[in-house]
Amino acid sequence: MAILIKTDSLLQVKWIKRYKVFHKDLLRTIHPSLDGNLFIAGNARENFNQQSGGSVLKIDTAGNVIWHKVYSDSYDDGIIHIAQQADSSLVFFNRQGVSGYPIKVIHTDKNGNILTWRTFYKGNIALNGAVTGPANNVFYMAGVYQSPGSTYNSLFVCAFTASSFKWLKEYQFGRNVNTESVALLTDGNIGVAGNIADSIFPNTQNAWAMKLDTSGNVIFANEYGQQQAYNEGVWEVIPAENGSMVLAGQANTALGAQALAFKVSNNGTVQFCKSYGNLAYQYFYDGFMLNDGRLLLNGSDLNLTYSAIVSSDGTSACSSSNRTFLTATMQPVMVNPAVTVNSLLKTPVSPALNITSFNVNENLLCSGTVGLPEMNDFKNGITIFPNPVSQILNIKATSAEPVVFEIYDNSGRMVMTTEKVSIDVSGITEGFYLLKVKTRNQSALKKFQIIR
Repeated sequence: MAILIKTDSLLQVKWIKRYKVFHKDLLRTIHPSLDGNLFIAGNARENFNQQSGGSVLKIDTAGNVIWHKVYSDSYDDGIIHIAQQADSSLVFFNRQGVSGYPIKVIHTDKNGNILTWRTFYKGNIALNGAVTGPANNVFYMAGVYQSPGSTYNSLFVCAFTASSFKWLKEYQFGRNVNTESVALLTDGNIGVAGNIADSIFPNTQNAWAMKLDTSGNVIFANEYGQQQAYNEGVWEVIPAENGSMVLAGQANTALGAQALAFKVSNNGTVQFCKSYGNLAYQYFYDGFMLNDGRLLLNGSDLNLTYSAIVSSDGTSACSSSNRTFLTATMQPVMVNPAVTVNSLLKTPVSPALNITSFNVNENLLCSGTVGLPEMNDFKNGITIFPNPVSQILNIKATSAEPVVFEIYDNSGRMVMTTEKVSIDVSGITEGFYLLKVKTRNQSALKKFQIIR
């Protein structure tokens, strides 16, 4: 079953819902609708066979289904990006990256009824979630393509509107390259990133990033690796200020596989590079820039999910491991598809490839380490009582150093600071709060509720 989780601004789970269409349902993308609701999309495998369809649901903000459709035309279809245009029409990008099948772009009305349908097919082509836009009604899509007789993948980027094709360019590195993300940057250009085979150390890969103008011309293309022949890869491009970008993914270090985030300026130079982790296997798979300049990064450590909020220089300000989310009430939502489309008119788009060949510059990175979570519990633990509380919150924290207590509301605003172990909260509005317990060398967070 596909799972959708809603959290508050402190990353605490508010509700979780499961959506079942056919079999092996999976959500890949979420997008706000112009009327204040949400679109969620992915793929649903039909019962007891290997055929998957691109699955789209429109839901309200409580997770209730408004309508649902499945678009199934060939083996293993899946919606990996969804966008709504100013006229309320929708554009779906359908393919989840299995080679040998065309990428499909579906243009529908606001209720998911098909207006036009196009395919992109040029031999062995794959799309891995790398679509962005629209900007001035133009979408940008990136993926990998293997030329006939070639032994390595090349990168392609193309631009198009819902009704017309603009350009497609191929970029050859001379080594196998994978692209995982493309984004519109704050200076109006395009950022593309992924991983590339290391030219010096066998069986390893480096992160890479490329910046293009809106005609596909290269502004910079850099490879970012470590001297120790560790593996790096980027899974998400996060636009930052002045055309810079934060690249999130994974790096294998001496401590094991860790989540990776590094920031490059608008000319590709490294501004910070950090690996985050305290377990054997972690990674970041997406994120975005908050209004206050901090980063929200979402990741996983094996079977557990977590989110981390880090400052603009990459140092961890707070992190939340939602490792207990499966204990929350999960409300199943069974969905019967309104429409299953199995045969659609296709208009092939196979333009000539414009070849742009270049060498990739290499930058060696220093990899700092920040523990996740950074807010470690006190050695002897912290106890707060009662919880919920209406008037006096009592705190028991064993520490040889002076202790400061700070209370934060759901927006992250500090509402009180004190050194008292019995805190009068009768003047604070009821709701959920975080108590931060600090000494000079350590800190911890405790969640509590004020009731009246």
